[in-house]
Amino acid sequence: MTPTTPLRGATMSVLHTHAARKAPTLEYRSLHVVAFGIFLVSEALTRLVPRRLRADRAPRGSIVSEAWATADRVIPLVFMG
Repeated sequence: MTPTTPLRGATMSVLHTHAARKAPTLEYRSLHVVAFGIFLVSEALTRLVPRRLRADRAPRGSIVSEAWATADRVIPLVFMG
């Protein structure tokens, strides 16, 4: 039994909708990875400055967690309109 034309058209429509919904997720993830890399380097350079010269003297988490948290805060702002 072969699918009829309306069913095939409906299936293609669902596939295109799914692909369109998935595209921003891929874009978001790729931007998040790029931003994470930039913030990782930035955080590593910040850690080279002596604590007494930094504006924020509070103890911090790991370099990776700080870079990830910064990317989490910044990237959603890119998608706000």
